[in-house]
This record gives sequence, structure tokens and C-alpha cells, in this order.
Amino acid sequence: MKKYYSNIGYALIIFGLFSCSPKKNTSELMSEVKTQIKEGQISSAIINLKNILQTEAKHSEARYLLGTIYLQQDDYINAEQSLEKALKQGYNPLIAKLKLAKVKLTLNKFEEVLKLLDKVTFTNDFDQTFALLIQGQANLSLEKLREATISIRQANKVSASSIHSMYGSSLLFAYKNKFDLALKAVDDAINTDNTYADAWLLKASIHGNKKEYKSAAEAYLKYSELKPKNIGIKTFVARNFILSGEYDLARPHVEALREINDNNPTVNVLAAQIAYIDKNYPLAKELADSAALASNNALAQMISGLSSYNLKDFENAYYQLNAIAELLPQDHQVNKTLAILQLKLGYHDEFATSLNNFDNADSLSIEDAGLYASLGMESVQQGDNENAKKMFERAITLAPDNAELQTQLGILKLSNTNTNAGVDDLKKALVINPNLSRANIALAMTYLQSNKLAEAKKVASDWLTKEPNNILAYILSGNVALNSSETDIAVQFYKKAVTLDKNNITPLYSLAVIATSQERYDESNQYLEQLISIEKEYPRAYQLLIKNALKTGEQDNLEQKFQQLITATPTTIWPRIMLSRRQIDKNQLIDAITTLTALTDYVSYPRIYFTQLIEAYIKNKNIDQVSATFKTWQNSQKENAIAYITQINLLEKQKKYQDALNIAQQALKQNKLKNHLQLLTLESYYLLTTTQTETASRKIRILALKYPENAFVLRLQGQLAMVHKNFPDAIKFLSKSFELKPNTYTGIYLANSYDKNNEQQNAIDFLNIALNDSPENSAYKKYLAQLSIASAPKDAIKQYQSIVKGNPKDVVALNNLAWMLLQEGSSTEALIHAQNAKKIAPYNAQVLDTLGIILLKENQIAEAIEVLTIANNSLPNDVEIIIHLAQAFKQNNENKRASALIDSLSKDDKNKWSKELDAIL
Repeated sequence: MKKYYSNIGYALIIFGLFSCSPKKNTSELMSEVKTQIKEGQISSAIINLKNILQTEAKHSEARYLLGTIYLQQDDYINAEQSLEKALKQGYNPLIAKLKLAKVKLTLNKFEEVLKLLDKVTFTNDFDQTFALLIQGQANLSLEKLREATISIRQANKVSASSIHSMYGSSLLFAYKNKFDLALKAVDDAINTDNTYADAWLLKASIHGNKKEYKSAAEAYLKYSELKPKNIGIKTFVARNFILSGEYDLARPHVEALREINDNNPTVNVLAAQIAYIDKNYPLAKELADSAALASNNALAQMISGLSSYNLKDFENAYYQLNAIAELLPQDHQVNKTLAILQLKLGYHDEFATSLNNFDNADSLSIEDAGLYASLGMESVQQGDNENAKKMFERAITLAPDNAELQTQLGILKLSNTNTNAGVDDLKKALVINPNLSRANIALAMTYLQSNKLAEAKKVASDWLTKEPNNILAYILSGNVALNSSETDIAVQFYKKAVTLDKNNITPLYSLAVIATSQERYDESNQYLEQLISIEKEYPRAYQLLIKNALKTGEQDNLEQKFQQLITATPTTIWPRIMLSRRQIDKNQLIDAITTLTALTDYVSYPRIYFTQLIEAYIKNKNIDQVSATFKTWQNSQKENAIAYITQINLLEKQKKYQDALNIAQQALKQNKLKNHLQLLTLESYYLLTTTQTETASRKIRILALKYPENAFVLRLQGQLAMVHKNFPDAIKFLSKSFELKPNTYTGIYLANSYDKNNEQQNAIDFLNIALNDSPENSAYKKYLAQLSIASAPKDAIKQYQSIVKGNPKDVVALNNLAWMLLQEGSSTEALIHAQNAKKIAPYNAQVLDTLGIILLKENQIAEAIEVLTIANNSLPNDVEIIIHLAQAFKQNNENKRASALIDSLSKDDKNKWSKELDAIL
């Protein structure tokens, strides 16, 4: 117990020793505070001031000094409280009121500022001008321009050289939008005292209003250095550097802000802008979406929408940009991008409105030519060359000296078979820029296609004269010489191109082709091997290697080369494709499949890889693998329309129409393919084919509104009319479709519509005209023969004879020809064709029936009974075959067997075939 108490006693002694040190009085503490403030020891000064105020709560100077420190630290709330208390406690009212007025001005308490300084008279010019400045600022904030002007003018009267007068004048000029005068005045203030933070802030604002964003950013940066605790000002620094295009200068400030708070919407918008400029669209979108979610910021939504556009997420881009489009000028990038999206996504009514707005805008300039060019290229991608031409014509109106636009317009006109107009545009492009590669090549190649060799040669020669070291000019000159049968000259041009650029594969390939044509196969192979060493994925080089090998009998050696290339570079795809082609042709199907399936980077593989693998599976009867390969192709290249259309074409041949419909609809679910015209028309076609008429009708109507001049859409309208047995409308739609794009299916539908509308002669006339243009079209010949059977049997026979001559294995044509010849009394010739038909289709009941009747006519009764019995076994309920077999039995005097067959017929059949039966009985 004693020890316990003695320890406590020791603690009390120690405490007493410390507590007995001499205590500083208030006067000493105040002196220490002033020294600390002077030396920048602000934290210690605050502690001492608070200690003083704990002892003497009404110490006005301590309260004033504390308020002054809070003001310097931009802690305006505490500064206001301390300075108000200092005033109440009687501290020097002139000094305290000035600082308190400054605080209240910062806190936007403008009326209180004016009330505080009302009728106060200061004893020196500095304080007087400061007070007048604060009053002027308060009045300006209250939109009392007259009163503000009076205050600031009075300050100038008191002391025009006062920094406050200069600042006030600048403020007044800025308020009146006299920015040059404002800038001069504020610079005078800064030159007087470059630590005057408010002057730097005003200077930044003035530069910003003058759109001198870099200068604004630099002024904000100076203010930030003077007021480092004002973190928010860094956003102004970054924003103005961004506005000035000084992204590298903005980047460190944005990064510093994100380190402080990476969830701040304003900061994230700035960061999103930097990411967008850097083309880091995923990051730009992520940052912008974060900011938009937190603040509904229109700029953030714009960045997100434009990023979505660049990421090819067109649907989301459309919705995001459409939401803010009305907030922006018509010529803003958002509205221009939106117009492209409207066209891309098929919103034709909206696009028409946007285009009309652009066309009628007063502010269109040369910069807007890019918009029309973009719209033109989008139309080209959609296959709408007519609209593309209109867009490029508008672009050229705005930028008549743009050779690229003029060239694109010329190429479009050439693709629309408007050769003369296209050539004129290309010539205009070359007047603007004689060295433009595309224009020179397009013009020369157009002349070559028109067999205008001299003109083509002049284009190439002129270009080469102007640019004697241009590789493309040499290649073009070589092409022209080659087309002019000047092979040796062409070789020289190509060799010069190779000399200028040893890695250019185009002249190497041309030299290889020439060597092959001259049977110099080793030389050709040397060029090709050099080419492949540069570009291993050049399919035409491999194709020519195969051609050379076939000519020289070195196919096996070539296969070994392919194997060596595959071993050396396992990921190379084209040697595998070529090797597997050889393996398929040699029926080495397992080897071909192994060669192709050794790789799995399906995203980048060309169409032929998949089609060849599918061919190998089909030939090897791996049906499940066919479907699996299509699925792999479509999953790996989700937005590749060919991956779906290829499978649809295969299913069409197999008559699996519902499956084809399913694949088309699966493709249309992909964002990029949802408005793919071919897939949309295929969907409607298979809806009709699977008798889903109502759904097909709705979709066809939508397509017809969007694409009224599209040949396939018109054909669908015709087919739909046929389904509804509205043959006059079917004829109208199908005629227009055929006129726009002649097509065998369309022609057959049209002929059928004429026939169904009791216009058989029109059907025959149409088919005869169509056959003049396509004399070997067997579908037209068959249908014409069918239509001619009753009215012109000899014409029908001629058509069938022509078909059989072109295709001796056409069973339908052989059978029909045999039957027609029998009807015309040429049973001997008929028998030859019927027997040929039986060789091709030995178990086809209709073929056997025709042959049986002809054998009866030729009195080959036993043979007829044998053939007709097989036909009857194949189709036991076919009444015609039963009657023909009964006829054969009757002619062979087997009356009971004939009667038994006739007795097997129903009463209705007996009534229907009474004449034929009476002849037998």
C-alpha cells in the first residue's frame, strides 16, 4: 500500500514541477503571435490566438488577427465570424470593416457589403480606394451599373495610380465588354503588384471572354500559384488549356485533379476530353458516362456519344447525341455526326429533315464539305450510289478546289456507267492536283477499259513527267503498256518501280504474271517467292504458283513448299488454304480438314477459309460439322454479313427455308447488320416462302417505303401480290424490278403472273425477248416450252430440244420432249429421249410412265408392262399410271389384270377418266 501511494506522490511532484514553469501573459503571447505571423508560422499563431481568446474572450485584436488569418486561408465562414466579433468588441472599425467587407463580398452578401461600408470615411488613399472598389464590385454583382461606375470613378479621383483603382477600372470595362481596355487596366494593376491574386483572376476571365484560352489558362495558373489552396481553380487551368488545344499542357493538371478526386464530374469531363483527343475512346466513354451519371452534364453526354460513334456502337451513339442535338447549333459536330447516324441506321425521314436544315443554313462553309463527303461515303457503303453522288456534288459546291472530292464524284459516276461525266470529273480533279494518285489511276484505267490506249498512255506519261520518282506512276505506266501489248516496255516500268521500292509487291506480281505468260516459269516463281517473303498473306501469289506448277507438272513440289511455309510460320493462313484446296481436289478430305482446323484465330480469317472447310465437311459427309463451322464463323465475325448469307444460300439450295429464315433473323440482331438491306430482303423473302404472309407483308411495306427503287424490294412486292392473287399489281412490280435489274427469278415470276392473269401471249412475248438477251437461259426455255405446249407444240419441241442440247442430263426437259414428240407422232425419236431420261432417273415414276406409253406406241408391249409396273409400284395411287398399265395389259390380252386395275379405282376417278376407260374396255 505504501508503494502505491508513494508512486502517486511522485507523479504529483513531477506535475507540480512542470506547472510551476512561468506562464506567459496575454501581452507576451500577442507579441509572439505577431512574430509568428510575420515568419509564416501560421498554425502556431492560431493556437496562441485561441489560447488568448479562451482567457480573454473579448480581446478584439486577437479576434481581428484570427479573422485576418482565416481570410488569408480562404476560410471565409470563420473569417466572417471572427471579424464581426472583433468589430463588436471595438477593434479599429475602419480596418476591420474593410476586411469584413471583402469577406462578405466573397460570400456573395452584397447588400451587407454596401450597408457595412455606407458613410464610412477612410483616412488614407489606399484604404479609401479599396473600399470604393469593394462597393463597386458589390453594385456590379447586384447589376447596379450606375452606382458601381460612381464608386470606381471616385476611386480613380482619389488615386488613379492605386492598384484598387486600376483593378476597378478593369472590372468596369470587362462588365461593359470592353475587353481590350479591361486587359490594359488589369495589366497595369499586375505590373504594380504581380502578387495581386484577384487581378490575375480577372485577367484570366478577360482572356477567356476574348477566347484567348491559352492566355486565360496561364493567368489562372498564376492565380493558382498565389492561392494554392483553391483547388477548384485548377479545373479552369485545365479547361482553358483544352480549349486552346494545348492538350499536353492540360494533361498534368487533369491528372493532378483526378488524384485528388477521381469521382468529381467536372474533373472526369476534362479527363474524358483528353482521352477523346488521344483517341482512347473506351476510356473517354467510361469517364464521360461516369460524369453524365453524376451530373447530367451535356458535354459529358456529347463525349460519350461521339466515343460510341468511333467505337461503332452506332445505336447508342444515335440515342446519346439525339438527346442533346437541339441544345447545339445546327453546324455543330454533334448534329453532323447525327445526320451520318440517321443515314447509317436507316432513319430516312429524320435524315431528310437534317439534310434540309444543312442545305438551308446560312453559315455553310468549306469546312462543311467534309460533312457531305462523309454522308456520301456512308451512302456508298450502303450501295446507294445515287444519293452518294448528290452528297459529293454538294460537297464540291462548298469546296470546288478539293481534288479528292472531285475524284470521288468521278469514280461514283463511273460506277453508275456514266462514263463521260465521270471522266470529266477526273479531269477536273487533275487540273486542281495533277499528282493525285487516285485521279490519275482512275482516269487511265477508264480509258483502258474503253480501249482508248493513247489517252491512257498520255495520262500515265504526264504523271510520270511531273513525278519521275513516283512508284505508282511507274506501275500505272506498266499497266498501260501491258494493255497496249508493249510487254517489254511494261517490264521496264515494273522493274523501275521495284528499284525504287524493293518491298512493293504490286510490280513484283506483275513481273511474275508476265513471266508466266511467256512460259518463263522459273523466273515467275522467283518473283513470287520474293513477293511472299515480303507478304506471306497475298493469295494471288499462291494462285499463280499453283498455275505455274500445273504447267510444269511440279504440283507435288509446290505442296512441299506450302508445307515448309506452314512449318516456318504456323499462323500463316493462305498457304494452308492453298494446300487444303489441293487436298480437297485430290479427295484427301481428312488431310484438308486437319490442315485448316490446326488454327483457331477465326476473327481474322477470310471467307474462303470457312467456305473451303465447309466444302471439305460436306464432301466427307460431316453434316454436323458444317453447321458447327458456320456457327464458329458467325460467332467469331458477328458483324460479317457474308458469314450468314453464305449459310442462307446453302440452305436455299437444300430448300430448308425456315432454317434460312432463322439465320437471316439471327444476323439482323447484330447491331451493325440490323439495317443490312440484303438481309432484310432475305428475311421478307423467307417469310413469304414459309407462308408467314402477314409478317412478310408488314416488313415488305416498310422496305418499300425506304427503298422504293430497289429491284429486290420491288420483286418482293410482286411476290406478295402473287400470294394475294393480285396479278395486275404483281405484273407492275415485277416489270419494274426486271427493268432495273434483269434476274431469272424475277423473269419467271413475271411470266407466271402474266400466265395467271390470262395473258399467256404476253408471257410468251416476254420470255422470247428475255431469251434474246440470255439465249442460254434454260429456265426461260423451259417455261416458254411449257406455255407453248397447248398453243404452239412445235415451238415447245424446239425449246426442249435446245435445252437438252445444252444440258443432256436435264431429266425434266428430256421427259417433256419425249412426251411432246409422241403427241406429234414422232414416237421413234421420242423413245430415244425417254430412254435417256430413264438412264438418268431409273426410278422416277413420271419418267417411267412416259417411257411406258411410248413403248406401247412402238408395240414393245412386254417392255412397256415392265416399265409401267415399276412406275405403279413407285406411285400406286397415280390414276394415269394405273390406266396406262391397264392399257398395256389389254394390248397384251391380259384382260383380267386390266379389269382388276380398273376396278381398283374409285367411283369419282372412274367418272373423271370415263373416256380413257371406255377405250380400254
